Amino acid sequence: MRIFIKYLLFILVIIFSPTIKSYSFNLDKSSIVEWERVLKPLREMPVQDFGLIRSTYTFCDSRLMALIDSHAYKGMSPVQTVMRLISDPEFMHNEPIIKIVHPYLTKVFSAKRISLSQYVDSPIQKMLDEFYNHPQIDLMKPINEIESKVSYLKDIEYDFAIIPRPKEWLSPIQYNEQMKNGMIKAHSLDQDIIQYWEILKKALRENDTKMGKDAVCNLAQAVFNSAEQAGY
Repeated sequence: MRIFIKYLLFILVIIFSPTIKSYSFNLDKSSIVEWERVLKPLREMPVQDFGLIRSTYTFCDSRLMALIDSHAYKGMSPVQTVMRLISDPEFMHNEPIIKIVHPYLTKVFSAKRISLSQYVDSPIQKMLDEFYNHPQIDLMKPINEIESKVSYLKDIEYDFAIIPRPKEWLSPIQYNEQMKNGMIKAHSLDQDIIQYWEILKKALRENDTKMGKDAVCNLAQAVFNSAEQAGY
């Protein structure tokens, strides 16, 4: 019976596997190197992660390791990779940065790494839901691992808590949500962080290193100043 189910899975993979949409990350090597230099001041910028104050480098490295089990991606450091994931929706959704390990799932996706859009938007998601309910195929654990990586990727900007508070820091997304709902009051340093953060994201999307350099320096300084004011 077990052999039959595995054979059936193989047939389903052949029949239902979709054609993977073409996507190419187009950034020349010199630009990647220049952005590494520009983003360097961010490496030590504090961020709260799971209740602990860590460096931005540590935050980004932990996320990249969770996604692809590596400390670099296409010549980019963890900081540059994660900043691009946050800043560029096309890169976030279409770059194949979710590592697949289980051999049956690599057949399902016809790849060892997939993008967020391949996982979320593909009809294969329905197949995975079916496989999830058949533990005899031993896919429950690897599917859970993929879903965990998908959650890390989806929540990466929401988790980037760089606005200091006495107890729980806020990410720019959380800050804007709470401001909109009247849950918090604005502080000048908070507004500086939000402003420079948005400029940095725009600079990354437009590959404008001059704009990015100014934004990085101002953002890092604003976060450090705010953390000091909050007692850290």
